[in-house]
Parts: sequence; structure tokens; C-alpha cells
Amino acid sequence: MVQYLPPDNLYGTAQDAMSYLVQDHRLSSAVSVVTFDILPINDVVTIIWPSAADATEDSTKRLFQDSDWSFFDFDDEGNDLEATVTIPSNVGTLQAPVSSCAVTAITNGMTVNCPTPDLGTFFDQMILVPVPDYYGAAVLNTSVVDSHTGPPVHTVNGTVLFIVEAVNDAPDLTNVAAGHSGLNGVEDTILSVTAPFVVFDRDAEGQNMLVTVECGDCKLALSGSPVGVTMLTGTNTKTLSFQASPADATTVLASNIQATPDHQFNGNTTLTITVNDQANTGTVAQESVMSTLLFFDAVADVPILSVQDATGNEDTDITALSTASTALGASSESLVKQVVTLGQTGSIVVGGTVVGPLQFSVGPMEDIVVRGPLHWAGDIAISVELFTSEPRNGDEASVVDNCTVTILPVATTPTINLIPTTVNVNEDQGKTFAIDAVLEDVDGSEILYAILSGVEGVITGATSLGGGVWRVESANFASIELIPVLDSGREFNVTVTIAAEETETNEKATVAQDISFSIFAIADPALLTTGNITIDEG
Repeated sequence: MVQYLPPDNLYGTAQDAMSYLVQDHRLSSAVSVVTFDILPINDVVTIIWPSAADATEDSTKRLFQDSDWSFFDFDDEGNDLEATVTIPSNVGTLQAPVSSCAVTAITNGMTVNCPTPDLGTFFDQMILVPVPDYYGAAVLNTSVVDSHTGPPVHTVNGTVLFIVEAVNDAPDLTNVAAGHSGLNGVEDTILSVTAPFVVFDRDAEGQNMLVTVECGDCKLALSGSPVGVTMLTGTNTKTLSFQASPADATTVLASNIQATPDHQFNGNTTLTITVNDQANTGTVAQESVMSTLLFFDAVADVPILSVQDATGNEDTDITALSTASTALGASSESLVKQVVTLGQTGSIVVGGTVVGPLQFSVGPMEDIVVRGPLHWAGDIAISVELFTSEPRNGDEASVVDNCTVTILPVATTPTINLIPTTVNVNEDQGKTFAIDAVLEDVDGSEILYAILSGVEGVITGATSLGGGVWRVESANFASIELIPVLDSGREFNVTVTIAAEETETNEKATVAQDISFSIFAIADPALLTTGNITIDEG
């Protein structure tokens, strides 16, 4: 028995032949040829699988490089191979490259009919569109069906395992308040910030965010003891930072930040929030930044006022020095007025003119000039209220200071209504005359009296001060009696000084007038003086 073994991969009609010779004993021979029709048998397709794929989170790109895939079929006669390729739906979708291959979409993949040489190129150029944010293990499932040249039909299945490399996504910082344009506060007042921002990071995986809050014109602090927060830097500084999960960071931004504007600051400033994910799933940290406006309304600041006590004399204008200024740093504000209130009496004087009895407004930088009642002495309590105004909104603030103006008593020159210029007196006889003089200061602080000097004689009801000087109290002005020196018969002048004396200080004010006294001589009766005479009797 003869066996025939065709060459490898040879098939077809009359593809081979065998000759054989038949010879008998007579050496007669005959040659015959046997032609072989070799039936085809389908060979298994040879596939070289890639060892890896190039895939990155959120990145649409080719999975393989040129020549990563290789398909070989011994039975290839230009017929197509049918390949099915799929990938799990949670990983992504496959995108066919531009080619002449026939592509049919199927669930999670596609079916490709392509000549063997083109199939490798098709697979090399397949594109992966990953599901957003997916990273991790992935598998590409491949099935190649070869039905060329007869039975049997071969199906070659295989997988390519690969990793979708993680990429660190920036955290999300979202303003969830529709129409939110900022927050309103008041100058020099703490503002509780309620920033409507939500922090989210799809890559967080339990990691904390680094949150930095900055304000150009205010100082920041965290209020209370927020849960899950690790404070890093900044208390009452322009920048603070803390670590917290996205959820806890959202809570802090909504309710735990306090902003104190810089002293005297008003207007707009910016609150900037930066959320850094600290490279949660990658090597490079990503961050998001968002800001909101803070508006601090202007408030008039209490001005600075100092009014000093003052002392002056009765019947003169007395100045209480007033030092006034706006609050330190309140450059936009202006002083507008001072309201002066006198406690019980007196008047306010501006430019030498009385402008108000007990209360009046004067210029904000003017000293306080006070005039007491005529011929009045005592203390006047003064209250001064200084006002400042904020031009941005008309807001006013004021401060009150008090002082005392002490008016010292001063003797006021009395008035002489009538004093005789000449008084005639008979020798050795008394003469009564009158003085008409009054006090100008009638508040009871002064006394009135007269000093008569140059008197040659006696003034009845008066007090002798010696040397011809006598003091007459005002109660006796209506009846003053002069008794001249005995047997005086000449003229002499008496100076009458009317004095007003302050009882508290003994200060005196005087006015004087002379009286000429003429003493008329009168003959005295003759006196006869005899001695004793002794006469003898008879």
C-alpha cells in the first residue's frame, strides 16, 4: 500500500501526480499516472497579540502602535477575516479608524470584515473613547473567525489586558446661588461670610482638600469648631487655609468664615477661594479658583473731641479751647458742626456777636466762646457735641465732651448820681449832707461804701480810719453829718471815694469826687472871769 502525503498547505484539483510502472516477467511494462485532487483544510489563523495598550483617563486616543497586531492565514486568498472586538461599557467605547474595512457596530464594540493584511492595521489604529473619570483595569475582547478554503471554521478568541492610567482631575468649585453677586457688610463690623460654593472632587476617594481663602481688604478667621477641619494657617489674617473633605469644606464656606474689614475700609473687595486636591489620584495637584465680592457700607466714625475748661473775668468773653478732628484714618469723612449747650446761663458768641442763649451750632473747628450775664460770676457747665458726616451715604456720628467755664468776679465801678460839690458849715456846728451812689453789679456779690479823706472834724455814724479818713457805709449815705474842728473857720476839701468791693475777692472798683467844705466863723460870747475879792468889815 502506497501512502501519499501532500506538501504543506497545498490543495486544489490536480495539484500533484504520481507515475507508476508495471512490468511482467517478459519485461513488458506499462506506465500509468495518478493525479491527486487535494481537498483544502482550513488552517487556524495565527495572531500576534499586543502585550499592552496605551490608555489614559478622559483621553480619547489610539490604543496601540503600528504593528502591535499581526494576523497571518496560510489559506489567505484575499478573502476577508471576520473579527469582533468589544470592551466593557464601564470602560468606554471603541471608535473605528478610517479604513476600507466593513464595520458593523454591536453592543460594546464592533464587527470588522477585512482582508488579513488590513485587519492588523485596523486593530493598530482603533481608538478608545473612555468613560469620563474611569481609570483602572480594562480588557479588550477579540474573536476572529476564519472560514476560508473549507472546513473546519476556526474561531480564535483572545484578550488584551491593559490599564487606563488615572489622571488627576481638578476639583469642582461651584456657585450654586443663582444671581449671587456678592455679600454686604458694614465698615468696621465683622461679616459672617455665607459663600454659596459647593466643593466636589470626583477623585477625592476620601482624601482632604486644601482650601485657601484670601481677602485683600479684610482679615479672616474661622468661627466655632467646624467638624472635620484641620486648620493650617491664618487667624485674623488676610489669608487662611485649612484641610477638609469636600463636604466639610462646603459647610465651612457656607457658615464658618468671618471677614473683618480693615479699619476704616469701606467699598468693594474680593474674597478669593482656592481649592487644591493635593494630587489625590495623580502626581500633579489640581486646583479650582472662584471669587465673590464683599461690599462694606461706609459708616461715619466717631470723631475726636477735646474741650478744655476755661477761666476768665466777669463781663469778658471767655474761650474754651476745642480740639476736633475726624477719627484716625477716616480720610473721607468731614466734621460738620458742633452743638454747644450751656448748663444754666450765659450766651454763645461767634465773631463778637451773641448767636445763641443756651444752645447753638457753631463751626466744627471753632473754639467755644462764652459770655456770661452782665456783672455775673460763677461756673457755667458746657456740653459740646461734635458731628462728623460720611459723604458716601450721609451717615453721621457724634461724640460729646464736657467742660466748665469759670467766671471770676470782678468789681464793677459804681455810679455816682449826686454828690454835693460845696457844703457850707457854721463854725462849731454840725452839718448834714447826702451822697447818692449805687452799685452797677446787683447780683449781691459786691458791697458799696464811701471813703472820705481830708476831713477836718468828725463824721458821725462813720468809722474813723485815722488821719482825717472816714468810712461811711452805704446805709448812711442819705444822712452824713460833719462836725468840724472846734473854732475852725477855714475851708478844706474832702475827697469822697465811692467803692464797690467784691466780697469774695475783696477786689475794689472806685470813683471819686471832691467836696469843698467852707466853715463860717461865728463870734463866740465874751467871757468875764473874776477872782475872789476879800473886803474887811467896816
